[in-house]
Amino acid sequence: FEDKKDVRYLRDFGNPNQAVQQGALLARGEYLTWIVDDSEIVYEDSIDITIEHLEQHDPDKDIEFARYIEGMEFGPEFWVAHYHNDLKLPGIPNTYRLAPIPLMKTKLFLDLGGLDCVTFDHINCSVHDLCFRAQYEDGKVLYPPVNMTNLTVQRGRTAENSAVINSFMTVDNPNMKALYSNPMALE
Repeated sequence: FEDKKDVRYLRDFGNPNQAVQQGALLARGEYLTWIVDDSEIVYEDSIDITIEHLEQHDPDKDIEFARYIEGMEFGPEFWVAHYHNDLKLPGIPNTYRLAPIPLMKTKLFLDLGGLDCVTFDHINCSVHDLCFRAQYEDGKVLYPPVNMTNLTVQRGRTAENSAVINSFMTVDNPNMKALYSNPMALE
């Protein structure tokens, strides 16, 4: 990204949610996405293809899942919340989709209130929560035709992820369950 004037690098200092939130507030572009430090862009034009796919729908309400590869390819059914036992909660409708790495209009991100940096430490659950709020407001989470990023560090296989896994298990997962155990969580 050395040749790009509109790309900013923000260090997260332990809470990637805060870096993303700060980046969104500083963003000047129409669209917002991010990649984390263990990812790389797969194809040079994958961001453009993902934006084009979003623009074929309702970009003012919808979120495009910036698909990624994490050691293996996951099909569309994997990205439905109720596919995962820990997300089968009364406050999450069984059709709601996930987008761990979203691409969306910056205005939509801000209108939805951005990421919940208080309830969640790590990016995964906070982005699920953002997707649930978008879908509650009649938006969709779309599944694009290409993978955008490749995760180069794989959970459970690399020591660098131990802090992330610990944060998920001790903070984010319990907070997700507490929040979405309420059937009225999104109201």
